[in-house]
Amino acid sequence: MRGIVKNKSTGEPVIGAMVLVEGTPFGVTTDKLGWFEIKDVSSGRYNLVVTALDFEVKRVFVLSVSLAQEVEKIAFQNFSLSDFSGARYDFEKVVKSSKVTILSFWASWCEPCLKELVELKDVYEKYYTDGLRIVTINIDSRYDLMKAKRFTLQNKLKYIMLYDGSGEVKKKYKVESLPQMFIFDSNGNLKGHFRGFKDIKIIENKINELLYGGEK
Repeated sequence: MRGIVKNKSTGEPVIGAMVLVEGTPFGVTTDKLGWFEIKDVSSGRYNLVVTALDFEVKRVFVLSVSLAQEVEKIAFQNFSLSDFSGARYDFEKVVKSSKVTILSFWASWCEPCLKELVELKDVYEKYYTDGLRIVTINIDSRYDLMKAKRFTLQNKLKYIMLYDGSGEVKKKYKVESLPQMFIFDSNGNLKGHFRGFKDIKIIENKINELLYGGEK
């Protein structure tokens, strides 16, 4: 399902609007051109909800792509990136040294991304000693990079915050919408894949399940 969100009054594309598929957990934010794409729904007719006034959705196309098919296509991909201070990280080493690793893609212009990163703090602190690691990939342009750094400092985020300036890692993981999250076990097996903002409880339940079999 692909479309563009425009302002009714001006006809201009709306950046960073949240588009939700009513009755499902699927949702994404529009990109810098106002476009969104949701691949987790099967063919059919859906009501779309945009979380702002005076927006309308134009040119919607429904594709036959299911969540199960999409997850099957995505496998662990190693990469090496630097954080905002210049320290280099090898993703495979991080994954192997932890029990569960969250890989989260974000940008400073994506409001749901910022909300998710802040809400993850409690989960990170709660499960860190039990083997949870969070690696975030920022995909801002260099022009917006200072905003991303400022957000990280202001919110005292302690995750591994990496910068994908070339977009290479984003392409490896076929990330076309934000926020987007992958969850891996210590062997690099994909155990969870979330597109769009998700209730933090859903994410925590998944972490709990992987670490303790859902018993904690």
